[in-house]
Amino acid sequence: MSHRDVFTNYLLLYRPLINALNNQLANYGLFSSQWGIIRLLKEAAPLTFQEIAKAIHIEKPSASNLIHKLIALGYVEAIEGSDKRAKLVQLTAMGKKVHGEIDKTINEWSVSIVKGISEDEQVIVTRALNTMKKNLLE
Repeated sequence: MSHRDVFTNYLLLYRPLINALNNQLANYGLFSSQWGIIRLLKEAAPLTFQEIAKAIHIEKPSASNLIHKLIALGYVEAIEGSDKRAKLVQLTAMGKKVHGEIDKTINEWSVSIVKGISEDEQVIVTRALNTMKKNLLE
């Protein structure tokens, strides 16, 4: 197996995985990119639009569009921070409730995806992907 096989297999997995994840999120009116923001805010809120964009590696206008859709759904809110030029984003009560529901669903679903892969193998894959991300972003 060559390093190219790693990329080929990753790319062959990525799109079906995202499509299946989007199907899991459809009941909540969400897509995977919006779910990523909700997960981020659950762990690190409040954050500015710029901090969210940086954390998920997208441009600020794209992050802004995603955040505004989440605001329209009632899952997040933008509040005034100490710097009046930069709004802070945080989960609403509904957003926290939805996060809990989705997290449970996604956890059960993801267990089915790693079925047959030992915990040790999962650790190895996770480390490898994290190293690849670090190498790419350096």
